[in-house]
Amino acid sequence: MEREIGRLDGHYILCGMGPVGRSVARELARKPVPFVVLENAETKRQRFATENCLVIARDVTEEATLRHAQIDRARGLIAATTGKTIESSRIRPERGVIVPAIKRREAMHFNPAPDERIEPDDCLMAMGEPAELRQLELTATSKS
Repeated sequence: MEREIGRLDGHYILCGMGPVGRSVARELARKPVPFVVLENAETKRQRFATENCLVIARDVTEEATLRHAQIDRARGLIAATTGKTIESSRIRPERGVIVPAIKRREAMHFNPAPDERIEPDDCLMAMGEPAELRQLELTATSKS
């Protein structure tokens, strides 16, 4: 698995395997689109390791984890944040990241309006530079 992770290029980094993460992983695998999962919980990792997913067992908030997942060659990073609108979360002005779509339940919402509320099970599709995506990921996974 380490060799495969080292060869990743143009892939997505999926942070966490909660309900949204599992849904996104299924979509990516069905396409097929290359991706790697970052997950600290052993039970969740084991479930997806048996499905031939690339899984890294490290803390997603650590820079070394994202480097290990080849963030410098990634197409995107997928993480979730809830309870705010796109505008109030200041994703674009503070992070320099564009959100071209939101996956909500089974539907994709393209070009979401700034006042679009981010719901608990939403998955934001984000585009930006690796460092900007890392900052978004840190914001999305913070406990505050």
